[in-house]
Amino acid sequence: MNKFCKKVLFCSILVFSFAFADEAENVEENEITLPDVSTVIYGGAIKVGKSAVPDYSQILASDEKDSEVLKIELPYSENQNENTLKAEALKVDREKSIFAEGTFGAGFPGFFLGNFSIYRQGKNPFNLNFFHESSSGFAGLPLTSGYFENATEISGNKDLNFEKAALSFSLAYKDLSDGLQNKSEKMSDLTKNSIDGKFSLNWSLSENFYLNFKTDVSWFNRYGLLFKSESEDFFKALKSISVFSVSPSLDLGWKNSIVDVCFSSSYLSQADLNGSFDNNSFHRGDFTLSFDSEFSFVRFFADAGIVVGNYLGSNNFTVPFKAGADFSVLTPVSPRKLLISFAGGMESEAQTVSMLESKYKFSSLEDFQGECSSWFGLLDISFPIKNLFTVFFESTFKKTAFSNGIAEPFFTLPEDELSLRYGLYPFKIEDLTQINTNAGFSFLYKNFTLSLFWKSFWLDVPSLEFKNTVNASFSFQTENSKFGFEGLSAFLFDEGKDICPVVDFSVFFRITNALRLAVNANDIVKLVSGSKREYAGLYAKRGGNVSLVVKFNF
Repeated sequence: MNKFCKKVLFCSILVFSFAFADEAENVEENEITLPDVSTVIYGGAIKVGKSAVPDYSQILASDEKDSEVLKIELPYSENQNENTLKAEALKVDREKSIFAEGTFGAGFPGFFLGNFSIYRQGKNPFNLNFFHESSSGFAGLPLTSGYFENATEISGNKDLNFEKAALSFSLAYKDLSDGLQNKSEKMSDLTKNSIDGKFSLNWSLSENFYLNFKTDVSWFNRYGLLFKSESEDFFKALKSISVFSVSPSLDLGWKNSIVDVCFSSSYLSQADLNGSFDNNSFHRGDFTLSFDSEFSFVRFFADAGIVVGNYLGSNNFTVPFKAGADFSVLTPVSPRKLLISFAGGMESEAQTVSMLESKYKFSSLEDFQGECSSWFGLLDISFPIKNLFTVFFESTFKKTAFSNGIAEPFFTLPEDELSLRYGLYPFKIEDLTQINTNAGFSFLYKNFTLSLFWKSFWLDVPSLEFKNTVNASFSFQTENSKFGFEGLSAFLFDEGKDICPVVDFSVFFRITNALRLAVNANDIVKLVSGSKREYAGLYAKRGGNVSLVVKFNF
């Protein structure tokens, strides 16, 4: 069975499973509303889209026009009055139980996008999604040059809500492929597959006691397409890996209107299925007691725990903890609240195989990685001025604790040494000391927004980050939301890295209430110059492209 057939079969199983579950519920719903979600189209160079800008939802004044994409808008007609149109629309919404939306587009060079969803809102909703995005021939090279990347995801989730309990099920399949750009003499490309299943139960045992249980089960597979048969010096872990993991967790807590006390326990196990690693299994247990108390303008929180496992370096256990507070107060200069948050302690987390190899392209692990532990402190301030401005400042301190460093690819290897590893970067453990800041402002006036911020790493710089980054964005749309545009840019500063500015631009036109067209231009400087956007020194990532995108909902 080829890869395409497997994907079709997997999608069919998801559709029939969730459709059957939905029919079995037989739940009458009085009102259906569309969720406030949207699809973001991006180029694949430096991420300077909306996700690069801090979330201002809690500090910016709300504007219903911002949700125009999925809001049901009534067509204007001089022969109909507004009340009649609203009544007809409400009747349609109540009769409709299942909705669909999608985005598809194509562009130059070799860009294709397809993103479709079928969902139902209400007491017991479900959601089915298909996503595919591919790009080839970037960096100004031919489509057959090995410069390509593909991403496909099929997923579904189902929620069941009862009087005192809520159940959730989800299943997802992902396929990521990257061309090795002629950097390997043995392999043409690298593919990463994963299947992830999740189950959760939230149960109110009484008025104050609650129990939350969830479990994640996943399978991760990475392999390369070989030019030649395996040679003696070809490490098995470089050729392929197959890792199965399971992670159950249980929360038992008590809370009232002021205090929330919870005991949490979790377990993580990773198993090497084909003997590619030095060790065949990874085990980690985490036990934590947390406290949270909220009053009129202040929230205090603290937790402490213990972590045990077989990949803790030279330690038998670690004791992560943290304490902090959030303040929210009114000031004379704005009807919105000043927000101040601070926290500190020691954090510790597992570095799973799927997390690391999915985050870093063109890299390969040869064994499970150990715990990442860090002393940390953070300060976050958001200061509003009237309903127009928000000034913000974030500062973070992090220092590796107990020699449990972060796993990062060895991106500084010389090219001849990289070729000996068949085009894949090995991993190393780094002890980092970081002082990071992020400062800027946002401006909102009617249908126009503007934001500017400066992110800086003053000491050690993590992989894939730049020492200094200045991001700017602006957007505008008309009162009737028929037309709008958005511009995004990133100015990069660091020695020995590709510091060419990233510039993105998008214009949309709403044809009907359910149909919108957009023209997107991503990484315009690289597109015009026909040059590559560097990734990890030797490789290139997707650079400039221009595309026409159609979005619909019904």
